[in-house]
Amino acid sequence: MPVFVGVCRFELWIDDNESLKGKRSVVKRTIQRTRNRFNCAMAEVDDNDILTRAVLAYTVVGNERRFVNSMISKINDFIEDLGTAPVGYVVFEIDQYD
Repeated sequence: MPVFVGVCRFELWIDDNESLKGKRSVVKRTIQRTRNRFNCAMAEVDDNDILTRAVLAYTVVGNERRFVNSMISKINDFIEDLGTAPVGYVVFEIDQYD
């Protein structure tokens, strides 16, 4: 039976932020709320030293491509609705493993 793995990478714009503490607050809140709601693996993956931008990624695993695609869409909508920071680019891919 095939396994489908979806990986999504997205950017948060943290406007008017001047400290690492402010950035950490936004990133931590976004990660915790998303993990609690969807039980997915999520982490900050790039631009750790830039105070006004955060790049995060998460993954979804399932046995149907349609399910993984649907979950990615739901998670992206949830993150945008959180309102912790405006979302910049969003890219994702779904790979199949046998």
